[in-house]
Amino acid sequence: MESERKVRVVGADRSELSEQDWHGKIRTAMEAGEVPAERIEALLTTAEYVKADLLKPDQLASLLGAQTGPLVLYFALPPQVSVKLCALLETIDLPPGTRLALEKPFGHDLDAARALNAQLLRVVP
Repeated sequence: MESERKVRVVGADRSELSEQDWHGKIRTAMEAGEVPAERIEALLTTAEYVKADLLKPDQLASLLGAQTGPLVLYFALPPQVSVKLCALLETIDLPPGTRLALEKPFGHDLDAARALNAQLLRVVP
């Protein structure tokens, strides 16, 4: 029998967001992916939202330091913010196996995309 992977979702942004609104965002995204309702509800039991400005090194380090296990950092950010955040991530000792996932657009042109890719490789191999 295949073991079930445990996933904990932690969202972070500078905006205030109630637990109800955060759970609503997760539920909407999971339902669009046709995830069974019982799995969605299980995910919501540990899902957390943190109001933080992740471009402030102390807030970023605090958020990441509070997490356990392998990390997948998902960026739903404009390219110029992703670049700044990745520069900060270079200064933090991330756990082995950390992965980065970025939404498009990936830079504003080919040179910017290449520069961002090079920076990402300095954060994680």
